[in-house]
Parts: sequence; C-alpha cells; structure tokens
Amino acid sequence: MKAGFQNGIRVAIAMFSLFFVLLTAANAYAQKPLPDSSYPPALFQMQKKLTGFFYGIGLDLSHSVDDIARLDLRSQEARSIIADVFKKHQFIVNCAIVDRNGTLVTVEPPAAREAEGKSIAGQSHYEKLKATKKPVLSNIFKSVEGFEAIALQYPILSQSGEFLGSLSILIKPEEYFSCAITSQTQGFPLRTWLIQTDGAILFSPNAGEFGKNIFESKNYQYVLNLSFIAEKIKNAEIGRETLELSYDPSSGDTTETAGRPAMKKNIFWATVGLFDTKWRIMMTKASGDGDRPAISRDNAVATAGAALKSLAADDELKKALESGSRELIMEKLKIFYNQNPGLYSVEWVDQDAVCRFGFPAEKSLLNYDYKKMTTATSAFFIEAIRQKKATSFETHLIEGGLGYFIIEPVQNGSKFLGLVYCILP
Repeated sequence: MKAGFQNGIRVAIAMFSLFFVLLTAANAYAQKPLPDSSYPPALFQMQKKLTGFFYGIGLDLSHSVDDIARLDLRSQEARSIIADVFKKHQFIVNCAIVDRNGTLVTVEPPAAREAEGKSIAGQSHYEKLKATKKPVLSNIFKSVEGFEAIALQYPILSQSGEFLGSLSILIKPEEYFSCAITSQTQGFPLRTWLIQTDGAILFSPNAGEFGKNIFESKNYQYVLNLSFIAEKIKNAEIGRETLELSYDPSSGDTTETAGRPAMKKNIFWATVGLFDTKWRIMMTKASGDGDRPAISRDNAVATAGAALKSLAADDELKKALESGSRELIMEKLKIFYNQNPGLYSVEWVDQDAVCRFGFPAEKSLLNYDYKKMTTATSAFFIEAIRQKKATSFETHLIEGGLGYFIIEPVQNGSKFLGLVYCILP
C-alpha cells in the first residue's frame, strides 16, 4: 500500500508538472499592456486568441493523459477518452494515442482510423517529447496521413514515471489559421501574416502562400530591406520596423518605377505559441502621409469640425448615400480629405452602425460592424447612431496609435443616413 501511495504521489506531481509547464508557456505569450500606443491593439488580441486555442486543447490533453496511463492504450476506454477530446475542439483533424515505439495505436474519429498502425517515430517533435517527457507543439510537417499538419502532443507516463507513449492531436494549420485570423481582422486597415521563425508561412493575406518561406519568396522581393527585417523578426519576440517598398501590391501597384523614392509601411510583430515553439504574428499598416502638408492637431481640430459639418449637410453626399453608390461616396470623401490637411482618414458609417469604407482605403475600416465589438470606440459610435448627434473623442486606433474622432450625423429630411467621421492623428 505504501508503494502504491508513493506511486500515486509521483503521478500527481508529474501531472502537476505538465499543467505547470502548460500554464507557464501560455502566460509567456498572454496579452500584456501595449508596449506603446503605436502598436496595433489587434496584434495582441490576435496573439491572445491563437495562444488560447492551443492552451485550451493542451489543458484537455494534460488532464486526459493521466486517465489513459492507467489503461491499455488500445482499449475501448482509451478510445472513448480521445473521442471526447476530438468532439470538444473544433479544427482538430484527429486525436491519437501513440505507443512508446512511435506507433499510432488508437485514433479517432472513425474516419481517421486508417492511420492506426503507422509510425511517427521519425518525426522530430515526437523524438523530442520522448527524450524530454515534456509536451511539445510542432511546426508544420508532412503527417503520415498525407497532409501538412501541426501536432500538439503530451507524454503518457506510468506511475513510476516510465514513458508509455503520447497523446496527440493534429490540426490543418492552413484551415484553422485562415478562419481564426480572417474572422478576427476582417475589415481592419491592417494586413496580417503568421510565420515560423525560419520564415515558413502559416497564414498570409495572399492566396497560395502557405508553407512558402516569406524571407526567400520572390513574392516579397519588392521589400527592399527584407534581409534586415528578416533578422529582426527572427531574433526579437516583439518589435516594430519600417518596410521600404519599391512598390505596394496591396494597393494595386505592381510595377517598379525608376527614380521613384521607396514607399514605406510600418510592420509590427509579437510571438505566438507554446513551450519551445514560437511563431511570429505580424501586421503591416500604412505609414505617414508622405508629401501631405504637416499641420498641428490643434489647428486641424479647429477647422475639421466645421468642415465635417458642411460635408454632412452636402446635398450631393446625401444623394450618393441614398443611392448607395460607392464610387460617388468615395469621391466626396476623397475631396474632403484632400481639402483638409492633417487628417488621418474620413469614413462613412451607415444607419446600422457598419463602417462601410473610407478614404484613404488603406487607413480605413471596411464593412466593420461596430455592434459586434465591445470596445470603447464601438460604444461611442453606437451611441452616436442611437442619438443621431455629433460627438468627438480620443481613443486608440485598432491599427495602432491615438486618434481624435469627430463625428457628424447625416440627415436628409426625416431620413437618417448614418454618420460621417474623420480622424486626426
């Protein structure tokens, strides 16, 4: 009985150690206060979401391995445990028990059972787990099932601490990251990538780039300082730099022009992952206004409010809004922007609190529904829509930096057409 009690204590300590390792890894990348106001809040919201996804699965695996360790790895009871893990988490392709020799002995769901009997002994993340008896999160690799995958694995240990195998889940990263990142950043004036530190692309806003190396791809040769940026991103877990571009394909510009000065964009990055696996979530946004005349915010605020009130009363704008003509509305916003130095952007929110678009497009939201958000900025807009009244306030921009918002309602007789607003940096 004493030996059994001692073994139980060892198992409890081992399980606590696994949980502690998981918690420590998650906390390392947990959302922290912004380093400064220039960083996009969206960057750290995305970091928290992606890390939380793997942390949630890891928590289930850390609890399940203790139960599986007491069973025959091929038993129906063990199969039931991994079937429950599979059902609980969206985007898991399969959940498997691996024996000490690296053989997949029990796999769920039923459609994935054809993988049973295959060996993963040569996979580097499994070898690392076996050697350290610690959980691992892999980079992308070719699975024995035949697709590009990421694996999260936890060791299965006996009461005496002997290595029995592992509990593993696979996800298809292209599917998960595409859904998670697109849904979180849709409509933002930001472009987002997720990469491994060796440059392998896990998510790109450009189709067909999954798995390619962003630091070596010909698709990114328009970044003139790519080698410098690559070294910074490889070696720093968080940072920001300025991209120098010979042209900007994201704005439809796809050719170099001799003698044209380099275009500039800001890039920000943070770290996502668990344990020793570290990926970089990167976001780019438009930089300064280039040759637009500089003007102090105080002077801009003094004139922008009156100018915006005139825009909201403009009959041509009202007709454009009623017709729903994007071309005509955008032309009115563009004229306003060009006539008022010092603006960051000017945008239109419809009567349903959806920011449809703005000028310049690269600094504006696109089909962004303020009702679905819980930010202070959203609350201001929803209240302005409800009251149909002008307002102004200062807050963080989702793409980073502080902005001073001036909002005017647009009314055509008794018909409310939404809001126009401008932002001053």
